[in-house]
Amino acid sequence: YIPRLSDHAGYYQVQAGQGQPEPQPASKPRRTVVVVVDGLRADFARSMGSAKRLGEAGVCLHMPVGKLTVSRPVYAVLSTGLEADRTGARNNDETTPLAAESIWENALKAGLKVHGASDVPYWQELFPVGFDRYVVEDTREKIVFEQVELADLTLIHASYPDAAGHDFGAASKQYREAVERTDRELSAFLGKLDLGQDLVVL
Repeated sequence: YIPRLSDHAGYYQVQAGQGQPEPQPASKPRRTVVVVVDGLRADFARSMGSAKRLGEAGVCLHMPVGKLTVSRPVYAVLSTGLEADRTGARNNDETTPLAAESIWENALKAGLKVHGASDVPYWQELFPVGFDRYVVEDTREKIVFEQVELADLTLIHASYPDAAGHDFGAASKQYREAVERTDRELSAFLGKLDLGQDLVVL
């Protein structure tokens, strides 16, 4: 399947949407935090107290991202809004930057501060000019939610469930514990935000 995907070598940007500009929202969030929990099953997500809290403060929608569930291509989908077969990201081994436009780069161009934290360099490799600050930290001992200073737009990539799923399977005790750890840490993190002013996308 992966070799049949498009290769982004030779991609280039084209201007689209020449119609009327979108109306600006009445107010914008004080800051926006995008939390990506890698390898999180939908049924486990629905059981997380932190996810329920976010749902009560806003909306909860099912968002399919396509059939390819390889990390780097999914990060490209989340960052660009393109379908998996159009981003040019094909696997986890290719480290070249994407030609596709991302929310991270657009935020920087708009003069916003953009920070990120993960245990892998993939996001910054895909979008090398997308972050003012990007922290790569081994999260077996450290809490990813504590590794980044909040900015106008912040990416927090928690991969505990993904690692446990690879090592022990997604029906294992270790996987459940990894989801519980994520829920505890995300709940503590949400306690530092004001959901009336801050936008959190999980």
